[in-house]
Amino acid sequence: MSMNLGPRFSYPCNVALLCAAVTLTAAYAHWNTHGWEAALAVAALFGAASVVFVWILARHARANRAALERESALTRVVKTAFECSRAAARSSSEDGLFRDVCRLLVETGEFSSAVVWGPGPDARSLRAEACHGGVPFKVGDCAAPDAASAPARMAALRAFNTGFPCLLTGSAALPLLRAGRPVGVLDIAWQESTLFASETLELMKVVSDDLGAALERQGLTTEHRRVLQAVESAAESIVITDADGFIQYTNPAFSRLTGHSRE
Repeated sequence: MSMNLGPRFSYPCNVALLCAAVTLTAAYAHWNTHGWEAALAVAALFGAASVVFVWILARHARANRAALERESALTRVVKTAFECSRAAARSSSEDGLFRDVCRLLVETGEFSSAVVWGPGPDARSLRAEACHGGVPFKVGDCAAPDAASAPARMAALRAFNTGFPCLLTGSAALPLLRAGRPVGVLDIAWQESTLFASETLELMKVVSDDLGAALERQGLTTEHRRVLQAVESAAESIVITDADGFIQYTNPAFSRLTGHSRE
């Protein structure tokens, strides 16, 4: 049965085999010329040197592989943050924005799950506004910290109540702020039982800030529509002029009461 050690071990193993061949060759040469005692001494010396050399080489290869993996992960997170920022910039609804961001975090960022929590029916619960990945609930479910996954839920609730990120081993809860007040939480989990790398955390904070800015922008747009609808349906005549007194806007009641066209 063959055994595939993979690229992580192939180079150090090849070097180890080469060192073993050199050690055997040197020992055989000394056995022919100086006897078996000299051959054993040479074999011990070459063997010890080979072990140290292969150990150093393996550590170096492992460090290089870890650096490449970190670089690849950071590149993936940067791409995810960029795509999330684009989604926030072109979003027209909260629900669509939350779904897009959760999907991007899992499918592009390769996080294990992403959830956007909103306020629940009481002060000790949160409501899932959007989710993607391996989560044991669906959109619309409400959960309190005493349910399953209590540490993660408690972290999300703490981030919602304080407005500050809350980090756990394997997950992070980032508050979504609108006008400086928490209105939701972006809850991200990953496979490894480690804390966020500092670069990844900063990029995820950018994502949560972009979400908060998009929510604030959408809130202002909704408020603008509400005010405009109230002005348009008002029974009183409303006229808006510029600094020079030129009319910029009139509501329908102005035309009804004065008989003048809005144009």
